[in-house]
Amino acid sequence: MSRADRAWQRLPALLTAASLVGAIACSSTAPQPVTSINLSTPLTRADFSAWEEETRDRADALMDLAQASDAQGAPDDAAACAKQALETALSPPNGYPVTAVYLDYIAELLAESTLVGVAPTRPDVGDAADQPNEEGLLEMAAADNVDVEPAPQVEEPAAVPISDLPLTVNPQVQHFLDAFTHESEYRRRLEVGLQRSGHYLPMILSHLSTADLPSDLAYLPLIESAFSVKAYSRARAMGMWQFIASTARLYGLRVSPLVDERRDPERATEAAVAHLADLYSTFGDWNLALAAYNSGAGNVRRAIRRAHSHDFWEIRRYLPRETRNYVPAFLASVIVAKNPEKYGFEPPPDGSPWEYDEVTVPDALDLQFLADNLGVPADRLRELNPAVRRDLTPAGRKTRLRLPAGTADEAQEILQSVPRAKWAPRLVHTVRRGESLYLLARRYGSSVRAIRQANGLHRNLIHPGQALIVPRLGYSSVNTARPARRSVGHSGTYQVRSNDTLWDIARSFDVTVDHLCAANGITRRATIRPGQTLAIPGSPRETRRIAAVHHTYRVRRGDTLYDIARRFGTSVPALKRANGIRGSRIHPGDVLRIPRSQLQG
Repeated sequence: MSRADRAWQRLPALLTAASLVGAIACSSTAPQPVTSINLSTPLTRADFSAWEEETRDRADALMDLAQASDAQGAPDDAAACAKQALETALSPPNGYPVTAVYLDYIAELLAESTLVGVAPTRPDVGDAADQPNEEGLLEMAAADNVDVEPAPQVEEPAAVPISDLPLTVNPQVQHFLDAFTHESEYRRRLEVGLQRSGHYLPMILSHLSTADLPSDLAYLPLIESAFSVKAYSRARAMGMWQFIASTARLYGLRVSPLVDERRDPERATEAAVAHLADLYSTFGDWNLALAAYNSGAGNVRRAIRRAHSHDFWEIRRYLPRETRNYVPAFLASVIVAKNPEKYGFEPPPDGSPWEYDEVTVPDALDLQFLADNLGVPADRLRELNPAVRRDLTPAGRKTRLRLPAGTADEAQEILQSVPRAKWAPRLVHTVRRGESLYLLARRYGSSVRAIRQANGLHRNLIHPGQALIVPRLGYSSVNTARPARRSVGHSGTYQVRSNDTLWDIARSFDVTVDHLCAANGITRRATIRPGQTLAIPGSPRETRRIAAVHHTYRVRRGDTLYDIARRFGTSVPALKRANGIRGSRIHPGDVLRIPRSQLQG
């Protein structure tokens, strides 16, 4: 389905949403309807053509205002102007013979209107540490007010390599070649991007080949993000291909507090390839398609109309400053990337094969939990799953996780043998209409107090769309990292400190929350207070001393390999190797050998 087809399908919903802001008028500077056509008399073909020309000019001007309002942080005014632009274009005189060309214009205007008037979402918990601001080359140029104009003279223009894109070296392209060649921030960014590119180029080239698109489009992330999957721009664009949220969703990417597929290199590449194919289908020229990728099809369409030309180099002066530089900078980066040694760059390293296993997770799961059970570094899972934010998958929804090759079967066994409540100490819930903290606490086995503490709430008031961290079963720690080690008294007790939770204490002493609660005669939902003394059931030194004598452990009801490994300070893989266990199933009464390497006190 083309971009225009998707836009037409969204027309009823868009007009309904636009009507919600109908009371908000577009800016007073919006052009007023002016026409030289006498609509009270029968209209000729020439009259209809004149109406169409005037209407497109007015709708384009309104869309310019919508984009300007959106950029200035006024989403309501932007939505009102976009609605007015659509209503203008969709109000033809009686008898107007609709043409295919005008329908294409409406489709483009509609698609463009979906990208404006969307209020910025409130920052999600953890976003600041989650989204490094790694600007692309052109965003950096825009911030520096760089507006590349033709150099007075170019004595030795660079040679143009063979390419399936319309490469050329004119003064604007040469300017960026010079910037990439000499010591500058531009050169440093390009150097970083080239080194990263080797890991992703084989995968990107495969998708481009499948779509029958030019292979040199694979270098577009060089100027978009320097091939960083976590790049985040001032315009709220994310990922290697720098999608804003609305465009990402238009192309089927998930964008939520816990999963943002703009950061998934393969899913985002699939979306970028589809987007580029739609833009080329619209404009029939790769320079224009690339300009539209940067600033939107509407800006390019209006520049074409004002310049009366379809040549990018002719319409360039009518485009936003960043877009004027976008195409020449990209062409220069392709020239360098195809012959890096000539320009003093190291060639990209050969990328490792893009190989992995996948498993479907149906509920909230902490990546650290899975890493511990699989015996793989948590950083490896984060590297394979950059779309998973804050190491947590969504509750009650299926999520595909990538795993190191050859580990899918073991991961499935772990998920089947360990209760879901132990997959994650917390989850994130997006509030729906009619929900309350009390309802959420009952649903997830938490408490109102724990939810308020985890989210820094001073009252019980919540609102639809709000993303809340929900500690499970009384847990109020929202950090999956192992807490700092606490010390136990000589009598095997611990004195509770401010902000401690049962989860923190249990993890710190390598025991389960159940065992800690049983040793103290309390429930998992019990409230603990600073100064309270808790008995530590089998502190690590004591547990290892007991195991050193017996070398074995008899499985109790409710035990899992994960629990036992944590209790004795070992790992699940080591415990399985010591007992010749292939899967993850154990039964009450089973006697397990404790790996000797773990029995030293």
